[in-house]
Amino acid sequence: FVGSRLVEQLIGEGCEVTGVSKSGTPPSWGKEQGWANKANWLAGDVNTMDVASAIKGASAVVSCVGVIGGSDEAMQEGNGAMNCKIAEAASQAGCSRFVYVSVSEAVEKAVGSIALKGYFAGKRDAEAKIKELFPDTSVIIAPTFIYGGEEFSATPPRVAAWYGSLVEKALSLGPVRSVAGREE
Repeated sequence: FVGSRLVEQLIGEGCEVTGVSKSGTPPSWGKEQGWANKANWLAGDVNTMDVASAIKGASAVVSCVGVIGGSDEAMQEGNGAMNCKIAEAASQAGCSRFVYVSVSEAVEKAVGSIALKGYFAGKRDAEAKIKELFPDTSVIIAPTFIYGGEEFSATPPRVAAWYGSLVEKALSLGPVRSVAGREE
């Protein structure tokens, strides 16, 4: 979900992009859009593929790989070990930059003591490995709220764009910002 939107944006900026997904095809919502045909799509699963050969020659890697739901162990594996493997492969392949879509510490502070412990632990494992391998050339993007698409979904969890936009607007209102101590 996040990865396909990123591919769309990068293609729009004129970048040469390879998108890796289990299907190896653009998402159904984007198949008829011009950007989808400009990307190179590879079928692959980080657990079983030779990641280094898939990214050989790339100047940068952006990982949006993530898992939410299931056991804490599965979430830590899906957010941590898989992204560590991608970062290690990027380093071995000679990639000079690495970008990772993680999660804001504010979200972990809000719910991490009661839920999603493996999710947050995995994200922090990945961040540490990426900073180790790309100390001066990595970017960790840590959003608090990601939304999009036409409808809500439980698997994978997704907040529809229309609803997410309303929440974002509500949270940006003066009274809410004032309560949060973020008046600007």
